[in-house]
Amino acid sequence: MNFCSTLLIYVLLIQNPTHALTNSQRTTPVIDHRAVEKAVETAIRNDPILDKNIHIQITNYGHTLLLTGEAANELLKERIFNIAKTTPSIEVIYDEIAVIPPITFINRIKDTWLTQKINIKMALQKEIDLSQVRIITARRIVYLFGFLTPQESKLMITLISHTRGVHKIVKILDI
Repeated sequence: MNFCSTLLIYVLLIQNPTHALTNSQRTTPVIDHRAVEKAVETAIRNDPILDKNIHIQITNYGHTLLLTGEAANELLKERIFNIAKTTPSIEVIYDEIAVIPPITFINRIKDTWLTQKINIKMALQKEIDLSQVRIITARRIVYLFGFLTPQESKLMITLISHTRGVHKIVKILDI
């Protein structure tokens, strides 16, 4: 594959990763992921107790919420979880927040780059429907979040495990 093709795929994925390449007939819950994520993010940001000692990523898929990132102590982590669980459409919350000081901006960029490398690898696989899964990276831990067939899951795990920089893979999937 030449540079221009790779760049085009990269741009498509950055602009709209869940709609860039779609080929599945499967149905997923009709929930506005971004609206749910924004509502939780706003509630966390507006909480007077939560301060700069946190860095949180909120990811929604269907009726499930994934919390990743860092909180400086257990009380902050618990407070974030309690805010998130008040979200009306959410039935399940996976709390993957680490109790450590927030990672540096450089490490966040490295996580973003790792996610994009994985997205590009996945986009090149005709067997994988990217509209059915979200890929999140926090502290070099890659989270697969969504709906996959067993074959897609196995292929994604194999491809991700061979991606340089990945420390761990966590599957949060409906198969």
